[in-house]
Amino acid sequence: MRVLVPTTVQPSNYLTALQDSNYGYTNSGDYATSPVWSSAAAYAIGDKVIVESSYSIYQCIVAHTNHAPPTPPLTSNTWWVRISASNAWKPFDALVNTNRFAGYDSAPSQSAGFSRFRLVGMGAFDSVAILNADVSWIHATYTAVGNFALPEYERYIYCLDDSLVFDAWEYCFGDLPYRNNYVFDGIDGWGTGITGDAPTLSLEAVNFQSLGTVRIGEILVGPSYDLGKCHSGAKMSLVDYSVKTVDAYGNLSIVSRSYSFNATFEIEVPSLRRSRVTQLIADLRATPCVFYPTSDDANDGIIIYGVIKSFDMIFETPERAYFSLEVEGLA
Repeated sequence: MRVLVPTTVQPSNYLTALQDSNYGYTNSGDYATSPVWSSAAAYAIGDKVIVESSYSIYQCIVAHTNHAPPTPPLTSNTWWVRISASNAWKPFDALVNTNRFAGYDSAPSQSAGFSRFRLVGMGAFDSVAILNADVSWIHATYTAVGNFALPEYERYIYCLDDSLVFDAWEYCFGDLPYRNNYVFDGIDGWGTGITGDAPTLSLEAVNFQSLGTVRIGEILVGPSYDLGKCHSGAKMSLVDYSVKTVDAYGNLSIVSRSYSFNATFEIEVPSLRRSRVTQLIADLRATPCVFYPTSDDANDGIIIYGVIKSFDMIFETPERAYFSLEVEGLA
């Protein structure tokens, strides 16, 4: 059983068009409804603007001229409230169900069916989780000395779920689903430099499906820790935030909203590691993390991004300690 503790991604970690025009990202798809904030413009209640430096979209709540949106970490002031991350920043906004659309990008290397992310200065890390993705395959590489060296780590994951293919007809004509959560592990990542020659993590995603648009919910990078052996009987349950109402005549009305998963894991830990694991869980008690038995299990759907809800020792022997870990998923 492993837990990935995400390292916060800052704008300086995310290579932009200013640093590498072939890999840059823009928020061009946001501009139709959210132009760049201007000190000379007069804003009415409900107007939206984008602030490139903070990758944020703000909505006007008091009509005014020449009052800037708040500076992060503040999310509101007298005149503005932050309503979402911009398209380019949605994979790093800690919200799994907000998708970045590759088709919004206009840099030379971008197209509706292709998306590339490059992160530098992420410190020490060994794992990457990509959640709520709509892609055909993902290619991850890590280079320790910049852009043009051979990668120290490279892995492809083909995302088609063909577990229900029983014959040639199903393979050719069946509506096969795509898995949407992935973990890349075993990366010897390090380094805090933020130039183009710094240790670099690159993620490429391609979508060959009919709609062809790459969607990425969240990208989480950081060190992972072994909590122990996950026993059979792990349980995941769906929490649906949709609103369902029935009127006096029995007519059902549904307002679709986001969802999350909760999970419970039964974990076996050698007694010599019991204190270390207990302290780690206590340290992470209010930290959103990614939990999964193994990377293979994660790629098959047994993965959850959330916070620890409870941690109970349920049985102990001189050689082994047994814990029950309950995780509350984030939407």
